[in-house]
Amino acid sequence: MKRIFCILLALTACVSLSAQQRGDKAISAFAGATFSNAPYTLVQAAGEFNYFVADNFRLSFAVGVPFTSTTVADNLKQNTFGVYFNPNIAYYVKLTDNFYYTPEIGGGYELGSFKQKYTSTVLVNGKYNGYYLYFAPLYFEFKVNPRFAIGVSIGEFYYENYKYKDSSNQIVDKSDSFSFTLNSGNVSCRFYL
Repeated sequence: MKRIFCILLALTACVSLSAQQRGDKAISAFAGATFSNAPYTLVQAAGEFNYFVADNFRLSFAVGVPFTSTTVADNLKQNTFGVYFNPNIAYYVKLTDNFYYTPEIGGGYELGSFKQKYTSTVLVNGKYNGYYLYFAPLYFEFKVNPRFAIGVSIGEFYYENYKYKDSSNQIVDKSDSFSFTLNSGNVSCRFYL
């Protein structure tokens, strides 16, 4: 009986250690990609600091680098490379002992450079900046152990507002759009401190 009690006590301690409690901190690294039927590709990588402001409620700040490649028309391509700053929040709903549903909402500011090319001739070089808002309703996290977790996000609602300016500071393109995609995803690794 003592042995069963000790085992149950140890299991209870392990489960309580793996819960996201107020004051917990973590560092994350993640990579993501979006592909679409229209010739558009987004690849990104980022680092993130996480702080649990309340039980199961995470506040985070990420810094990342995105790269996009878009075919605007026949043989006309636009590539961007930038940096973004992204505060976000997530709520953890425990599904099983180590598996959590973690919907996330956030926004950010992005800036960088872009290039438009027709076949191999560069037409426009310039800079871009803008902001975005998103909601990732299909985000899940699995805690491998009390210090390490793996997360997966599939799809998101996304609003963006960007301006593209050439080297003379003239606006050559704008984007102001809302979308829902199921063809985007992120994979993250979270290290709890």
